[in-house]
Amino acid sequence: MRRGDRWHCTRPAGAGGPCADGPAPDGGCGTRRPPCTPVRNLLALRRRITRMVVVAVIGLVLIAVQGSTRETLLSPGPLTFQHSVTGGCAGCHQGFADGPAGWVKAAFGLSDPGHGDRACHSCHDLGPHAERPHSRPAAALAAVTRNAERRPHDTPPPVELALASWLFGQPGSESAAVGCSTCHREHQGVGADLTRIPAGACQACHAVKFDSFGDGHPPFGATLFDRRQRIGFDHAAHLDRHFSEPDSRDKAPSNCTDCHVAEADGRFMAVRRFEPMCGTCHGDEVAGTRLVGAKGVAFLAVPGLDVREFEARGIDIGDWPRWSEEPVTPFMRRMLDRDDDAAAALRRLDGVDLLDLRTADPDQMRAAADLAMAVKRLVGDLLAGGVDAAAARLSGVALEMPPADGGAASPGALLGHMPREVLLAATRDWFPHLADDLASGLPAVPEALPGPAGTAAKAPQTAPTDRSDILAPRPGGSAPIDRSDILAPSLEGPAAADQSDILAPFAEVPDPLAAPVAPPPSQAALAPPAPSMVEPKVPAEEWMAGGGWYRDEFALLYRPTGHADPFLRAWLDIAAAEPSDESNRLMAVFDSPRAPGACLKCHSVDRPRSGTAVVNWLPAQDDPARRDFVRFSHEPHFSLVAESGCQTCHAVVRPFAGGSTNAFQDQYRAGDPHHGVIAGFAPPTVATCAECHAPGRTGDTCTQCHAYHVGRFATPTVPTRMEVTGTATR
Repeated sequence: MRRGDRWHCTRPAGAGGPCADGPAPDGGCGTRRPPCTPVRNLLALRRRITRMVVVAVIGLVLIAVQGSTRETLLSPGPLTFQHSVTGGCAGCHQGFADGPAGWVKAAFGLSDPGHGDRACHSCHDLGPHAERPHSRPAAALAAVTRNAERRPHDTPPPVELALASWLFGQPGSESAAVGCSTCHREHQGVGADLTRIPAGACQACHAVKFDSFGDGHPPFGATLFDRRQRIGFDHAAHLDRHFSEPDSRDKAPSNCTDCHVAEADGRFMAVRRFEPMCGTCHGDEVAGTRLVGAKGVAFLAVPGLDVREFEARGIDIGDWPRWSEEPVTPFMRRMLDRDDDAAAALRRLDGVDLLDLRTADPDQMRAAADLAMAVKRLVGDLLAGGVDAAAARLSGVALEMPPADGGAASPGALLGHMPREVLLAATRDWFPHLADDLASGLPAVPEALPGPAGTAAKAPQTAPTDRSDILAPRPGGSAPIDRSDILAPSLEGPAAADQSDILAPFAEVPDPLAAPVAPPPSQAALAPPAPSMVEPKVPAEEWMAGGGWYRDEFALLYRPTGHADPFLRAWLDIAAAEPSDESNRLMAVFDSPRAPGACLKCHSVDRPRSGTAVVNWLPAQDDPARRDFVRFSHEPHFSLVAESGCQTCHAVVRPFAGGSTNAFQDQYRAGDPHHGVIAGFAPPTVATCAECHAPGRTGDTCTQCHAYHVGRFATPTVPTRMEVTGTATR
């Protein structure tokens, strides 16, 4: 501060007071200090180093990802040997080719839904719902979930799973997608097991949660026996009754493996063939040897018609056997079902006695005539076209039959491989002018057809001949000859000899000593001798004991050749394929326990609500392309069962007290194979399996017995083009 011509220091006492040197001449402070230099502390220094490192790393990464070794630098670990040929990172990670921008989107879940699984599905065909839980449609999975929730389950869920559900909720719904990497973790090494799932991972989504397989797993039962057996074999009835009968005691199996054998992979237990197993007792029954009644089925017949009434009313149907009493067979009805005229005639004649048409009205007579010609057309078509004609009348149903033994279905089974000569010989006897009848436009029915009241013209009735007079004229003959006249014509010659002329020459009298003169040969003597035939000593039905076609005057019948007869199987499949009244009549031919072949005594028929029935010709078959929730292999367990053998797990169930001993067979009266199922065996128990499947022993993980992806998945084959490199020479 300047006072007058001098400067004075005014530094306050709190700052040290005025300095001794005082202010400079220009009023500035007389004490000189060096300039202030800031010093960074440790925190500021760390920040600066961090920024430098981040920039350096980003630079190195940018340099690395643009180079040829970027996949090696970025890989978190080696792939399994199955995926080692995928073609680098871009083979599985589709966002890899998009560069850093695509990586960021994939890291933060901003890529398209299913973006990461498309590469998996290009090789692994898991059906149209591969991205859904268990590869099942949302509706089907929702139904399974509802059934699981309704099933009683008293075991409380584990604490960790209950807490996870409470904090995060149920992970997804039936319609939510589940990525492949949710369960399958790569980059764990060349020999890593991609199907190995961490403990508890499966139950994270399941409605029913439990601690372990031995503690809380739902009991087996409906999941194993969800349908009845395809072959109606009652184990309890055979073990308790049939096998103890004197006729069967020596033929009965003594071990389960006499009938059941493991397949090559050891998973599935197959059933042996009929002949060495069931055929020892039931072979004669199937062949019809012990069958009471007809041993064959009438396939083609000439229906019995009242031919006299047709003639009385002036209706011309051509050739027709008068003495046939055969009905229209169900086989013929099924083939006539596509003939509109025949179908209408059969409906009109329902309840009419075709053997007595005296009371039939004109419409019924016309229908009977139409039916007669429809039968002739059927015979003519079969004679001309054979199997193709039969298939055409069945609209091709028979040509789609699956084979009974896994081989190719034979169209010839429609006619039972009938020789053409069999049908030709029968047609010549039944309808000798069949071609003319079909070409002449028959039936010929008068426009004014008389009714049943007897208005048609009747032939005059001739009074009975009075045979009391021995001299009365013979029926159809002349009056008696008056024998009182000795000159009457001789009774020996064709004309009377005139004996009034005594000079008339005498008739030549043969010389009794002369050699006899042979009479002139007749036409019968000039004909060649009839062939000498050996007549069969047994009826035609017994003559065809080995099976095949035989004729019973006005019908062609087929006798089964034995088990798996192709003719019976073909027509049973036809009867089941298309529901109709005619198909039901055809099915009734085989539905009787005494029916030839006895097919439906063991082979069940499934009749779902859709209406198309299926005949189960084979027991349950193992389909290698089909995956179910439960997978089990029998062979590793053969050495572990107790003294009871197979019944350690499959205990035979006897009829309960007071119940029906036919309850097992009664279930086959229902059409739905999943309703009222009686398996005949008690289901295996969790306790039995848990004796071995426990931690520290054989393990109890979910994937040991359960498959995640469920459905039918065929193993893809590698298309390989054949190239011929050689040069053709002659």
